[in-house]
Amino acid sequence: MGYQPKYLGHVNIFVRNVERSHQWYADVLGLHTYGFRPGQVAFLAADREQSHEVRWSRQVTTRRLRRVATSA
Repeated sequence: MGYQPKYLGHVNIFVRNVERSHQWYADVLGLHTYGFRPGQVAFLAADREQSHEVRWSRQVTTRRLRRVATSA
């Protein structure tokens, strides 16, 4: 790997496939995993001293949002 970030700040990213995104960022950028719930969320960081700098969450579709809003 040619580049590895030292610090990322705090970022939330919504993705369709948490597992695939988690694996790619860990493999390509060498990010360290601090928490992982398959199909739900992944917490990663470039700096091992940080609890987590990046969070990948499963993207909620518009269809699902409508269903939740109308059931409330």
